[in-house]
Parts: sequence; C-alpha cells; structure tokens
Amino acid sequence: MKRYKILIVDNDKSVANALKRSLWQEGYRILTANSGTEALSKMETLNCQLVLADQKMPNMTGIELLSQIKEKYPDTIKILITAQVDLDDIAKDIEKNGIFELITKPWDPEELKNVIRKGLERYDQITMGKSP
Repeated sequence: MKRYKILIVDNDKSVANALKRSLWQEGYRILTANSGTEALSKMETLNCQLVLADQKMPNMTGIELLSQIKEKYPDTIKILITAQVDLDDIAKDIEKNGIFELITKPWDPEELKNVIRKGLERYDQITMGKSP
C-alpha cells in the first residue's frame, strides 16, 4: 500500500494538531507547517501528494499558497479549509487555482477523511502512467 504524504498548513498549531488527529489512523504520513512560507519550503523536499491549507493565515492566505503550489507542483491535490461564512468571495479563486475541495470549520472528521481519500484517488488518476 502506498504511504501518502499530507501537508497540513495552519498558523494555529492547535488546529493543525486537531486535523492531524482526525487523520492519524488512516496510515498517512502527516506533516505540518505553520505558514505558507514554511509549507513551500517543505514541499521542495518532501513531495507531498496532498496539501490541506487554512485560508486565513498571516502573510499568505491559503489560496495564495495553493496557487503557488499549483504552479510548482501541478499534480498535488489542494484542499482549502476555512471558517469563512461568505464563500462566494473565494469561489472564483477556488476554481481558478484547481482546488479540489473546500472544507468548512468546524469540520466533520468522517467528511474530512472521505475528502482526503477522494483527493488521493484523484492524485493517483492524475499521475497514473507518469514517471516517478
């Protein structure tokens, strides 16, 4: 079985840890970053298959981060998590940046697991036949 690497990006360490706890039994290698800059640095060396990023972070929003990841790592699955209630404001950005799914806070752990699983299935479809 393939061991997927998931990068969770949230400036609130307690939220990042809660997301990590929601997924720990799934067998993924889960990494965390506390900023967009740290996430980009980790992506350079870790080759994560999926990035789950919070929208509201200082210095770089989740959409800004995921936009950069789209440019540098187009096969990586991008998921945005947000507590924002007015999602119309970010809907165009989600589509433009190839964001796979939007999860709202507070998240349902089972929904989160299902979205991650579907995202990784999509990753496998995208990369099937490509050289490693």
